[in-house]
Amino acid sequence: MALSPRERQELLQELEYIKILLDFHVQNQERIAMTEEQFEEYVNAALDSIIEIRKQLNDEHDQTSNRT
Repeated sequence: MALSPRERQELLQELEYIKILLDFHVQNQERIAMTEEQFEEYVNAALDSIIEIRKQLNDEHDQTSNRT
C-alpha cells in the first residue's frame, strides 16, 4: 500500500526525532539515570525503530519504482 505524502513526511519526521534523541542520549550517557542494561535496551529499541521506518520508506520507494 502506498504512503500518502503526509504519511511519508510523518515517517521522515519521526526518523529525525529518533536520531536526535539517540544522539543526545549517546552523548550524555554518563548524566542519564539508566543502568548499562537499560541504556543498551534503549539504544536497541531506537535502532529497531530506525530500521522499521527505513524499511517502510524503502518499501514505498520500491513500489513507486516498480510502477514506472
